[in-house]
Amino acid sequence: MSPLLTVARTEIRLLWADRTALWASLVFLAATAYALASGLGMRADRDASVGALVTADNERWSGWHAEADSLEQDMQAEGVALDTYEWGVRSPYTVGMFYGREVAVPPPPLSALAVGQADLYPAAHRIVAASTVSVGSSDALTSPLRLAAGAFDLAFVLLYLLPLLALALGYDLTASERERGTLRLVLAQPLSRRTLVAGKLLARGGLLALLVVVATTAGFVLAGGDVARWALWTAAALCYGLFWLALAALVDARGTSAASNAVVLATCWLGLAVVFPATVTLLAGQVHPVPTRAAFVAAARTAEGEVLRRGDEPLSLFLADHPEMAEAVEGGGGGETYAMTRIARDALVAEAVGPVVARFAEQREQQVGFVRTVGALSPTVLAHAAFLNLAGTGDAQQRQALDAVTAYQRAWQDYVEPLTFAARPFRAAAYAEAPT
Repeated sequence: MSPLLTVARTEIRLLWADRTALWASLVFLAATAYALASGLGMRADRDASVGALVTADNERWSGWHAEADSLEQDMQAEGVALDTYEWGVRSPYTVGMFYGREVAVPPPPLSALAVGQADLYPAAHRIVAASTVSVGSSDALTSPLRLAAGAFDLAFVLLYLLPLLALALGYDLTASERERGTLRLVLAQPLSRRTLVAGKLLARGGLLALLVVVATTAGFVLAGGDVARWALWTAAALCYGLFWLALAALVDARGTSAASNAVVLATCWLGLAVVFPATVTLLAGQVHPVPTRAAFVAAARTAEGEVLRRGDEPLSLFLADHPEMAEAVEGGGGGETYAMTRIARDALVAEAVGPVVARFAEQREQQVGFVRTVGALSPTVLAHAAFLNLAGTGDAQQRQALDAVTAYQRAWQDYVEPLTFAARPFRAAAYAEAPT
């Protein structure tokens, strides 16, 4: 057997006899089990919430559909034209602007392993035919530290507890033996210092890798992830853990005491895993500040007040910009004109608020780019980004989901507005043909 493997076998026996590594491993596995239970519970709660919202929305929609169908049957029995415009379940304005639909955003299956941004966005969005859009559920980029610390999931365990385990295994590779004077006796044998350190690292790194594989495999089995994502997640976790073990070996190679090594490594962990990510996020907010929600609300209220003072002028402006709808207007007054005017006013308010929303999106993208660039100096930020992307709970995935919701809102608006401007009722058949 080669000297390297001999040293590794001896190190494994020493670790087993000391039992400190065993207890540290058991604590890590216990934390992993708790994190998986917590993550799976949060995903189950969100799934239940989304399911309840979808069920309630479908019941409401079916009820309105049945009511509209009943009204039309009564109208046919009384000889009333079905194209008669009226308020209520047969009014496109009422259905489009007040009833609307609930669009659920189910959590990704692997959100149980890395909650990420999934808990910062609503489980469902109420969709109406309004033009005014919201700036989202958060006014600023969320700190990678806050995202990981917000939920005790597998990502938290790997990001914060795995480094501590790696440092505990590596801070005293040769320091204690050097202090006791036994290192010289060991090196007096036909064994180089490099082989001794490599053997110790092989044994301790093997233990660390085994724990990572067990933790990630258990997580993916319970969460239902595919093999490819499991392999990538495991590879990212292994690289992250081995980085900290290599850092511990580098500090131990300075030749200082075990206590000194522990202090230096604890400082490194605190700086790279905790302080630096938070500092980068704070700097991103200072360098690329986004408009606050108060600014958005103030702009919306100012625009709305200005539009209201202009009376019926917004309707004329809206029809001038949408001649295809102007051709469909058949005149009339009362409810039809009121609904048209409200839609026109809403469009003008959205246009006035648009620059604030655009600036929010622009500044937020610059924040994301800043954190992505500067945060690359921290292994914790890099590993966190990898975990969130693999779990489908990162900022980019959440933005894609919101883009899909926005696209549905536009489709809903394009379906309702022409009916309103043509003073046509929202017939029972329209419930079945509406965008889904």
